[in-house]
Amino acid sequence: MNFMVKCCECNRVRLENNWLPEYEAVKSNKTIFSHSYCPDCLRKIMAQLEAWSPAPEREAEALPAALDLHQAVGG
Repeated sequence: MNFMVKCCECNRVRLENNWLPEYEAVKSNKTIFSHSYCPDCLRKIMAQLEAWSPAPEREAEALPAALDLHQAVGG
């Protein structure tokens, strides 16, 4: 049985320090995959998350004072 890491976005497979197309990396039908992100897809996903998340100063302005735990507990 062969264990390999496969990118859950582009399906490339990690072989040592290289990410190859699945058909080049997998030699057996008895391969079990663990999923992760290859470096290229991880950069894309992180850029999307950063663009989606609000800037910290806007996030702080959006929180109502009632959610400020320091005031709620008298701190």
